[in-house]
Amino acid sequence: RKTHDIQPRLPPGAGGLQGLADFRDVYGILLALTGEEARPYEPEPALGGAMRFTGGTVTVETPIRAHSGTLSLRAREGDLTLGDGATLDAGGVARDFFDVTRYTSGGVLNLTADQGDIVLAEGAALDAAAPKGGGDGGRLALEVGDTGALHLDGCVSAGAGGTGDQQGQGGSLSLTSGGGIDLDFWAGFLEGAGITNELAFTSGAGNLALSRGNQLMARRIELTADGARPGAGQGEGGWVMVGGTLDASGDTGQGGRVVLGTTGEHDGTYHPDHGYQNVQAADSGTLRLGQAADIRLGGGEGARGGTLTLRAPLLD
Repeated sequence: RKTHDIQPRLPPGAGGLQGLADFRDVYGILLALTGEEARPYEPEPALGGAMRFTGGTVTVETPIRAHSGTLSLRAREGDLTLGDGATLDAGGVARDFFDVTRYTSGGVLNLTADQGDIVLAEGAALDAAAPKGGGDGGRLALEVGDTGALHLDGCVSAGAGGTGDQQGQGGSLSLTSGGGIDLDFWAGFLEGAGITNELAFTSGAGNLALSRGNQLMARRIELTADGARPGAGQGEGGWVMVGGTLDASGDTGQGGRVVLGTTGEHDGTYHPDHGYQNVQAADSGTLRLGQAADIRLGGGEGARGGTLTLRAPLLD
């Protein structure tokens, strides 16, 4: 098994890889990103840019930076691993222009493991946050396949900068999994991460469940269970179960939005009067709200409320 080991040789103060690059390998290649002296301090960090790393298996053990830009890593056969000391940094920065300081927003981090796991070691970090003075938080997009899993022991940050009326918009997270997603884990893991703008979770062959006493909070929350399969009995896939709190409220004058959805597989027949494809109960997903479920959509005193959307196909 061939290993492609990239060791960045950069001038002092460069702080890891940064700029615009596209590293690709054929299937079966191990792409390893390492560095001995990546420095976190950058006197004049460059902005924007995009870097994409693709390999059979991808391992990162060094800081990689694209301030306010996009970093994309994809493992096509094995695991995508961020080891101790690895940092993916798409965070914003502060820049002084004479006597005025301007702030850039966080960028985008895309992590994909087609067949393996995504591993974030205890000493690793994902950073798409804005600087403290201002700017919007960035976006994290994670995707694992049917056999993949997430092992997240490191730190995640995508918060907004600024305070009061000058505070930016919080960060966003999307997670797509071929299997189920443990929303209880995410409720705890995201505390303090600053991801308050959008949360989107989509499961494949498994369910989405938030237990009583746990909370997800963002201006927009979308939970989609895409696991309904032909012939699957009820309870075997495609369930969205909410027993805790979904908080999309705020004080911005406009309520948030919560979307709960499942999919269904049509049975090959069509409704004789309306012409749509029939979906039987055994082949449709299910939405369930527990007795302790709490969905909050308010926009503050005197504000317009938010929106709750429920999608569960059952057409016969």
